Amino acid sequence: MNGYRRLGLLAMSLAVAGCGTHGTLPGMAPYAPRAHAEDPALVELSRAEPRDDMRALLVVYPRDACSGSASAVFVDEDLRFLGALGPGTAALLEVPRRASTVFAIPSIELTASRGTSSTLDRVDVPQEPDGIRLASWRPSGGAGGCGNGQYTDAFVASKEELEALLAENVVTWLAAQRGEGQAWLDSRRERLEEVVANHHAWRARVRLQRVLWGGTP
Repeated sequence: MNGYRRLGLLAMSLAVAGCGTHGTLPGMAPYAPRAHAEDPALVELSRAEPRDDMRALLVVYPRDACSGSASAVFVDEDLRFLGALGPGTAALLEVPRRASTVFAIPSIELTASRGTSSTLDRVDVPQEPDGIRLASWRPSGGAGGCGNGQYTDAFVASKEELEALLAENVVTWLAAQRGEGQAWLDSRRERLEEVVANHHAWRARVRLQRVLWGGTP
């Protein structure tokens, strides 16, 4: 399979998009694959046209035997909505060029009551053209079978790894509707801030333990 990526456009010589449920979270809409305008041998799977201070980031979330219904919601460190993906979807998200990390938060955490424990993935933003692969979380790395299907693990993946995933899995391509997604996030702002604060507190405890045990922070 030949890959083609330029200016936030993703097109391939094989059509790998499929029909399917793309979740119920606001802020995302299906992107219909279409013939690539400059090369009819390619199918345009997704398109992003970021501003100069933004860049495109490919995220792929293949469905597997442990998948549930919750989406992973991506926000930057300023708590701005970047996108949300459920199992069996893929998207080109637009992220700030200056961002070194993004948060991938299970949607179930954002709809939970305040005061409950929480988790999120802090993901290093890879260099272009690499991206992020999402996978359903499994206890003990899979040795304990499936989890409840509501949580994900996020991994940096190379362009080649992502292309292989797209060739092997049927996905629905999504496009972020940033205004709608931000409004949805803002309606849950207190819980969002709590989830991120819990994560920062956990990182602080880990750093302190390393110092106490004679390591480096």
